[in-house]
Amino acid sequence: MLDVLCGALIGAAALYKYQGAVVAIVLPFLWAARASAWNGRIRAGLAGGAASLVGLSLVVGGTVAYFASRGALADFVTWALAFNRRYLADGPTVRGARRACRCSSLGVVLPGMLFYAAGAIGVRRRAGDWRDPAVVLVPWSLVALGCVFLGGRFFGHYFLQARVCRWRSPVRPCSPSGPRGPRATVAAAAGMPALAFFVIAALPAQTRPVLNADDPDYETIGRAVAARTTACETIWVWGNVPQIYHTADRARRGCASPSATT
Repeated sequence: MLDVLCGALIGAAALYKYQGAVVAIVLPFLWAARASAWNGRIRAGLAGGAASLVGLSLVVGGTVAYFASRGALADFVTWALAFNRRYLADGPTVRGARRACRCSSLGVVLPGMLFYAAGAIGVRRRAGDWRDPAVVLVPWSLVALGCVFLGGRFFGHYFLQARVCRWRSPVRPCSPSGPRGPRATVAAAAGMPALAFFVIAALPAQTRPVLNADDPDYETIGRAVAARTTACETIWVWGNVPQIYHTADRARRGCASPSATT
């Protein structure tokens, strides 16, 4: 039952971001790790994979059925399948891909190096023992990194898929007099990137010309949207540009009716 639930959760994750479905590719490695003998690993991998596929199919099938009942199945297929094929085919040039990779590496990977390094340490330490379920980190990391390269755009949030972290503190007896491992150091190192980005976000006038000089003029776009809509009209922005909601002073949902506000 838990295997079916696991597949259903993967299907739900894929509805938010398609790359979430890649976890299903590496699940057989996790199920196989339950057994010690090779023949047992094969049986466990097939059985667990089949159960997870049932859960995944229930979510995907239910979603398709819902859109079909609303008369929007064609739109669902367009956005979920056809659009993504065009998205991959219309990728940037090699020069543009290198530039995007460089920018994301400096703005996302480098500040999160603590987590990436911890994930790499976890993979290195655990890859040699098939009986440990954590061995799934090896194929999972490879598949996740492959998804980062799809399309060649290297958006910052693409790297979240590859941020596997299994932090292991140095072996130290746990005693009431002191915590185990360098918790204060880890907490400080994890908080530094968050603090840096908080400062950057809090001072847009000073940081935008330096870090985001090539971004579109969202203020102008927002004013144009505001001029063409009313305060009670809704707007929907596709993609990773929620700034337009703020600059246009328009919400995802419209305002309440006059009777509800009185």
